[in-house]
Amino acid sequence: AKILQHHGTDEQRAHVLPKLLSGEWCGTMCLSETHAGSSLTDIRTTAHPQPDGTYKIRGNKMWITAAENNFGGTIVHMVLAKLPGAPAGTKG
Repeated sequence: AKILQHHGTDEQRAHVLPKLLSGEWCGTMCLSETHAGSSLTDIRTTAHPQPDGTYKIRGNKMWITAAENNFGGTIVHMVLAKLPGAPAGTKG
């Protein structure tokens, strides 16, 4: 939920955050990649902004904890990806 608090849109925070915090919805973090494991510095997945405010995501993720579960009806997947022009390392 902290990723959404800090980086989500106002609409995402208003709609999704209360359901995650109450436990009605479950959230995952899509971080690990085959070549990098869980090293944020080494991820290759990219997110390219689109004119309509969405992102085109390119890359592969694996080992997503709780991606399939019986905790609730909705699972929100937070995909960690690099943005074009972002600084190198974990800040990008």
